[in-house]
Amino acid sequence: MRYFARVIVFFLIITTLYPQQINISRVKQMPNLPSPYLMRNWKQVTLGYDSLVFDLDRADDYGYLPLVWTDGNGVNYPEH
Repeated sequence: MRYFARVIVFFLIITTLYPQQINISRVKQMPNLPSPYLMRNWKQVTLGYDSLVFDLDRADDYGYLPLVWTDGNGVNYPEH
């Protein structure tokens, strides 16, 4: 019980010593969201990333693709 009381007293002292947030009138006039707000379609980005990274048949002119390969050592997937 004493430990709990000490924690409460410590919390009260800390919250009173440090300043709290102050309101600035010019900042309060600003909108919460920008006017031409365009949210990125993260589902489309994720699907595009997965189709690029995990495509075993994809190739390019520079030799960087495909980015993944299957190993035939049979450690994680013995059926391969």
